[in-house]
Amino acid sequence: MIPISDIRFRTAGGAVVTVAADHEEGLFKYRFVARCGGCGESEYQDGSDYEFALSWPKKWADKHAMGCRALPQEAG
Repeated sequence: MIPISDIRFRTAGGAVVTVAADHEEGLFKYRFVARCGGCGESEYQDGSDYEFALSWPKKWADKHAMGCRALPQEAG
């Protein structure tokens, strides 16, 4: 297992979809969350296996970024 830093995908509108480890307490050892910085949609996956837990959020983020046209949300 190689620890990852955040994985990022850019949407057509210029926002960023980020995949990151979520350290929320739960039943499983690993949890990864993908969040769109434009439209705010998100997906997550829990698992006791690192690669399994990472696989769905990474696929979702890539697919979402290809179709999302949301602009980056303004800070503040």
